[in-house]
Amino acid sequence: MQTDTLLDLGFIDVGAWRLGDDGKIYLHLDEEKRSESRVLLDMEKALYSFAGPDGEVLYIGKTARAIRQRFNGYRTPGGRQRTNIRCNAAIRERLNSGQETRVLVFPMTLHLSHLRYGDFPINIAAGLEDGLIEAFNPPWNKSGGRGAPALTEDAEREVDDAEPAELAPVPTDAEESAATTDGVPFTVELGDTYLSKGHLNLGRFASPHLGENGEVIKVILGRPDKFIISKINRTANRTGNVRLVGNHRHIADWLRERYVLGDTLHCRVLDRNTVLLQEPRNR
Repeated sequence: MQTDTLLDLGFIDVGAWRLGDDGKIYLHLDEEKRSESRVLLDMEKALYSFAGPDGEVLYIGKTARAIRQRFNGYRTPGGRQRTNIRCNAAIRERLNSGQETRVLVFPMTLHLSHLRYGDFPINIAAGLEDGLIEAFNPPWNKSGGRGAPALTEDAEREVDDAEPAELAPVPTDAEESAATTDGVPFTVELGDTYLSKGHLNLGRFASPHLGENGEVIKVILGRPDKFIISKINRTANRTGNVRLVGNHRHIADWLRERYVLGDTLHCRVLDRNTVLLQEPRNR
């Protein structure tokens, strides 16, 4: 099996590792879907893979942290972090020989982030990682040399000796900050469904500036460090205007803490995959 199987499962090819002028590897995001890929890197409890351009799956892993933070461990591995050291060396070896290492990410959105068994949440990334590693047997998941079994990151738990710099997001080329732009303003009149269920229709002024149906979208709730990942739906409304689908409960909770029925919610489109819901004015 090759990367086609991962793509059929819903993995998204976001870019490739490259070698920077500082001698460290960095993630280069493909230009075509750069804004959506930046959102994917903010996901937590996520699954990802490294692969060759020929389709060979080289590594499969997961992270409880944001993917950006996890990838920084590959960029600057700590002295006792065996997985990070091994993958960093393998990526460098491929780069030095002119071989590309692609990065694929599995978006944990919508129903996948809300599956439960009884009252208990199910971590799809953890369960899927086990099955995929068993099926693909990726070479970089092996720590014992040729013939050794492929291991999950849990089975090869690394000692957390991260330096403070590792907590910073992994740099990508041409990374842009949403905070540096005013964006496109728009408003939403808050009805009962918005406040009770969080199903937001973003309307005709915002929709032309947003991504295609099915793309992920980052919804910033008042301040940059508080956000959820949702999806763009352009089929729920006959006009094709965008509805946010996924993580409704978090949106509804945030709205009810700040707004009442009939209030006007002021928002901004920061890029095609990022919207900001603003705090109430004069309250």
